[in-house]
Amino acid sequence: HILEQEGRSAEPAALEMIARSTEGSMRDAISLTDQLLSYGDAVITEEQVRAVRGTISSIAIAALVDELVAGDASGGLATINQMVAEGIDLRQLALQLVAHLRAVLLCQVNAEQARELLTDLSDEQLAVAQAQAVESSRDATMQALKLFNQASLDIRTATQPQLVLEMAWLDALEPPVETPVAPAAVYAPAAAPADVKISSSMSPAAEPRVKEFASTSNASAPAGGQPLPRPAEPVPDNEVVEVLRANWTTLLQAAETAQGPQLRGALRTLRNVVASGNDIHFAFARDFAKNVVEKPANRQCIEDLIGQLLGRRVHVHCQVGAQVTGVTEQQPAPAVRSAAEKPTEADLEQDPVALHAQHELGAVASKIPPDNKE
Repeated sequence: HILEQEGRSAEPAALEMIARSTEGSMRDAISLTDQLLSYGDAVITEEQVRAVRGTISSIAIAALVDELVAGDASGGLATINQMVAEGIDLRQLALQLVAHLRAVLLCQVNAEQARELLTDLSDEQLAVAQAQAVESSRDATMQALKLFNQASLDIRTATQPQLVLEMAWLDALEPPVETPVAPAAVYAPAAAPADVKISSSMSPAAEPRVKEFASTSNASAPAGGQPLPRPAEPVPDNEVVEVLRANWTTLLQAAETAQGPQLRGALRTLRNVVASGNDIHFAFARDFAKNVVEKPANRQCIEDLIGQLLGRRVHVHCQVGAQVTGVTEQQPAPAVRSAAEKPTEADLEQDPVALHAQHELGAVASKIPPDNKE
């Protein structure tokens, strides 16, 4: 109405930004519009709103969240410091981080429904949020949301607003506190991995997390976790995947203690594991995860931890896809009774020769008492 009276117009994106930045306050929206009209241009643009309000571009916010997902503590602090130097409003930054993380969380909960709920996002912005949803866990996203939402409130009265945001940033990088909830969840935010699941001893709601590791000096005794078991004999080929599944949580904790959260984010997209001899093959959902794991230091450390668990040296190979392809998995060998081991009564009841004799020839089965002679 004000724009019509003034004979002016505004870009739809500019109007959306005015509404979001004033948080629904009509008085603030009118005041901001008056400031924008003073530019004298016929059309109010999104860039003008951003300049007046101190709003940060969605690209810059997404880049900062990328650093959060990657666990880049120093990179994120440097980005925040640069934004402050450019004169951005810290509370506005916190609010936009909350809005973006909400989009990521909705994508983690239900990627299809997120499109209906996030109508204010462009297709490109939604695609970015969906990618970040895959790279991070729901627990980590919820923790970051709470921290930055609280920071947006605390900044108003803080003597050092930048410190409030920096502390929230560092806290958001800490592993979420695991709270037991009901039964088994699979490890991975979007789709259940085919071969690696959370062990029954782990909190179902807390998805396993692994961080990249450069050495195994302290990997055998992760803080707050159990040490990796060392087998008396090397694990047979056909039992490797089962051993990895049974010890996955401990393996993840050991790796997390040894390095940082970037590899954790990569391993969260693991979809399938296949073992073939001394070769362990991982299938990841995205190229990003594959590239992180294939960094020489990361690969070496993963091989060291798995090698410790299996009692032999292994080689890790990575590919992208829902399933590992081009590799034949070692299957568990069927149970074979030794020649000296006598069949059980249940075995004899199901013996095909005995069944044929009973049903076709009219034979009657009877139990023969054991011979106690030595």
